[in-house]
Amino acid sequence: MQGKRSNAGKRSNVENTIKYKFLIFSENEIFNQMKITKHILFTLFCLGIIGCGNNPKYSKNQTIPNGLWEYENPLTYDFEVGSTEVFHDLFFSIKFETDFDYQNIYVKIITEYPTKESIEDIVSLNLTNGAGSFLGDCNSSTCTTDILLLENFKFMEAGEHTIKIYQHSRDTILKSVIGGELKLFEREKT
Repeated sequence: MQGKRSNAGKRSNVENTIKYKFLIFSENEIFNQMKITKHILFTLFCLGIIGCGNNPKYSKNQTIPNGLWEYENPLTYDFEVGSTEVFHDLFFSIKFETDFDYQNIYVKIITEYPTKESIEDIVSLNLTNGAGSFLGDCNSSTCTTDILLLENFKFMEAGEHTIKIYQHSRDTILKSVIGGELKLFEREKT
């Protein structure tokens, strides 16, 4: 009789383990679906801002020669800020080939102010959703992903600003990155 109880207990443990693994899988699946939904909503938000006739105050597209982005060759954007009272959104659109090997790109962003003071940030630009598919507008050979860098902010100083974006990955030369566009939008007053 004790042997039967022992076996019944083992079955119960096995069944609990199977149920537990199923719950873990279900939670992971739900988490992945939430991440995918978040990326889809963010993409729709970006398209809503860009696609509804809201033209950027500043936009400059730069090409990376031969799709080889080197550490020492930043993408440089110079623009004038007229007012410190207006709120802005800042986007970076990165264009890359579909054979790109990574899910994200680390970049170093240096912002130079009119006073020649500067700040430096290291940012990870996520290029894929939770399932590993590239985000953004993709065709058979390239993808363009819009990434919100700053939302609803004011510049602290009027005058000439420079933003330099360096690739900051573990590779000294990052292959398959074609170019990048910086877009500055003025927020509509509500």
